[in-house]
Amino acid sequence: MIGNCGACEIDVNGKTIRPCLKQIEYTGNQYLYIELTTDPFW
Repeated sequence: MIGNCGACEIDVNGKTIRPCLKQIEYTGNQYLYIELTTDPFW
């Protein structure tokens, strides 16, 4: 996977990541806050 399209982008604890390229890191917090990013062009 090369992650060019950005279709899988999500916000995790305030940071936008592409989970197809990067694992969601555990930071010691009890909760992960995950939000889907919206893109008006998709």
